[in-house]
Amino acid sequence: MKVPAPTAPFFTVKGLKKRYPVRTGMLRRVSAEVRAVDGIDFQVSRGRTLGIVGESGCGKTTTARMIVRLEAPTEGEIMLEELDLLHARGEQLRELRRRVQMIFQDPYSSLNPRKTVGRIVGEPFIVHAVCPRRQVRNRAAEVLELVSMPPDSMNRYPHELSGGQRQRVGIARALALSPRLIVCDEPISALDVSIRSQILNLLLELQERLSLTYIFIAHDLSVVEHISDDVAVMYLGKIVEIAPVGSLFDRHLHPYTEALLSAVPHPDPAKRKDRIILSGEVPSPMNPPSGCRFRTRCPIAADICAQAEPPLKEAGATHFVACHFRG
Repeated sequence: MKVPAPTAPFFTVKGLKKRYPVRTGMLRRVSAEVRAVDGIDFQVSRGRTLGIVGESGCGKTTTARMIVRLEAPTEGEIMLEELDLLHARGEQLRELRRRVQMIFQDPYSSLNPRKTVGRIVGEPFIVHAVCPRRQVRNRAAEVLELVSMPPDSMNRYPHELSGGQRQRVGIARALALSPRLIVCDEPISALDVSIRSQILNLLLELQERLSLTYIFIAHDLSVVEHISDDVAVMYLGKIVEIAPVGSLFDRHLHPYTEALLSAVPHPDPAKRKDRIILSGEVPSPMNPPSGCRFRTRCPIAADICAQAEPPLKEAGATHFVACHFRG
């Protein structure tokens, strides 16, 4: 677990929302909306890693796609130092593409099967005109060397590579333009267990060598504990708890975080926790519960939980929780 000293915010998200209209009938009128992300705030300091965890459908990937401008937010603010990511246009948008990159979950579908590895990794240099075309191949080879890919991989196609090698190519492509922030959307979940640790260690090594800042999205809390400095727990489009990784794992406060951590397997029987089984199903993001969104499954819910939404309040040094009874 790595926890460098905190520094000033490098990346800031405020009031971020994403709502998808639901259209019905012959006239395709909007009858409802899906609140995929419904007002989240967080900051990441330079050189640190923020892990974002939660069940499927909680809004993790939607958040990632908004950060890299693959999705347009409904509301909110995203700032990378002085650069406004949501309103960047023209040359500012090109600068954004160079500063912020993404590593996708599936290393096969995210790579063009018709292009060689050399062309895939070299394409960002051509699109952004950062070097003469005659130097593109050499620059691509240098980036592939960073991720420990053999020299002969330049002429191979994605289907000729293993899953781990394909993800290394995806990482190389993300590194090509020397970004400052990399969004990792479950980058190891589609890989064999035997090579997940290799990719994680590679990401940590690259972060130290290149002074990278990561937003690491995952559902595996043991992975998040290994790579993150801070962790945000999401439930139904909201952040319910955010804290330094050590504080979250040792002194977690929100009942949902407690349930997630109880499901993490531990090799030491003495440290295993009783599994907390949540009742009911995750509510629909089209019609979330009033007040606290977790109240329909929460073991400590009371009347106030249905009447008022708990704010994300400070419960300790850099530890925030959204719960009426905890903190």
